[in-house]
Amino acid sequence: GTVEVSCSNHLDADAYLQEALDIAMPSNQPTITIDVLLNLAANVGRQGLYTEAEQYSRQALPLVRELDHRERLCNILRNLGAALMMQGKTDDGEIYFLEGLAIAQEIGHQEITCGLLNNLGMAAVSKGHFEQSMDYWQRGLNYAREADNQEMVRNFLSSLGLVALDYASFDEAERYLQDSLQLARRINIPWSLGDSLLAWGKYCLRRNQTDIAKEIFTETLAITQNAGISEMVGEAIFGFAQIAQLQGDLAEAYRKGNESLALFDEIHSHDAPNVRDWLNNEIIPRLDLHVPRTQL
Repeated sequence: GTVEVSCSNHLDADAYLQEALDIAMPSNQPTITIDVLLNLAANVGRQGLYTEAEQYSRQALPLVRELDHRERLCNILRNLGAALMMQGKTDDGEIYFLEGLAIAQEIGHQEITCGLLNNLGMAAVSKGHFEQSMDYWQRGLNYAREADNQEMVRNFLSSLGLVALDYASFDEAERYLQDSLQLARRINIPWSLGDSLLAWGKYCLRRNQTDIAKEIFTETLAITQNAGISEMVGEAIFGFAQIAQLQGDLAEAYRKGNESLALFDEIHSHDAPNVRDWLNNEIIPRLDLHVPRTQL
């Protein structure tokens, strides 16, 4: 099951892990139960099923606190915080991230420290604290390079590139995002490649490079649909909606925006309010009369 999670084979992973959980829980093996719950939370979280990820993490948390295994506790805190943040409960998630970071640094675990710094940076961005996010991610990038963790290096490069893009530092953003994408292609894991492709697609949209953006989102959609990564599928579809807007096809922008919104609502994604606001403020008021103008 753990191998299937790492390869983004989510349905196979879930079947193996559920079977393992059914064996571990009745036999009173708390360590194995915690590890299975941790992997289940990671697996459903990568599919965008954040309420389920929260449930598995909460189920594991009292078990790991009782066991007093600090490395496992850090991982549970990271997963629980991420599940909450992705549901829009950023303040709650941040509490768990900070607790986990303090423990990870105390035990000197670089990989977990990287993961928590990444999540704290995401939380800072969602609150509009961009300089704080860059500080978290620069620290994380240094840790990741010291640990030679290529996936975390890729992740931090992508995150730093998107913040640079928000600041309209286009040369810096291009450098970070291209480095991230090249590394993702070498790593060749669907979740990682989808994440870096989406980041590069956002850059292309910002620079009004719609032909390149279309190619990027088409590749992203093929990869993430096949891997069952619902959150990224929704982001790719929203990318097509934004391309249609830039090209003046508001009816198509409305259709694709609604398609992405329906998926985000289904998985309780934190992106749903942003897409809904985009539709209500930028698309619906400008639609032709023959297209329904119902507020979402």
